[in-house]
Amino acid sequence: MTLWRVRGEPGGPETRLASFSRAVLMRQFRRVPDLHARIEPIEVPALTLGTLLDRYRVTAVDLLQIDAEGFDFEVLEMLLATDHRPPVIGFEHLNLSPADKLDCARVLRDHGYRYSSFGRDTVAYRPPARGGHE
Repeated sequence: MTLWRVRGEPGGPETRLASFSRAVLMRQFRRVPDLHARIEPIEVPALTLGTLLDRYRVTAVDLLQIDAEGFDFEVLEMLLATDHRPPVIGFEHLNLSPADKLDCARVLRDHGYRYSSFGRDTVAYRPPARGGHE
């Protein structure tokens, strides 16, 4: 996949800013001088969350914490394309578009999650089934 990163200034430290979304990086223009000229694409190996879980024969996921700089909704969708439904999912909603925030809320509700957003983060949980424990 293409990962967009911000090169450090010549002779300076790397910025450590990177995202699969170039638009997310462009929002950092106040923090990074000459941002537009310093963003560059790099190709990185990638696989889906489902492939990762299968490759390592993961049988249960108790907690999924996502901080993917604007790619959080895509990771959530990858999870929900598997049979795994962790009781708790945390993710950073700060870099999601308004449309992705709404879609994320809908998808979570559709899969039986309740959620609470605060600051830049959202925590979703699946309540126990009525009359029993999960």
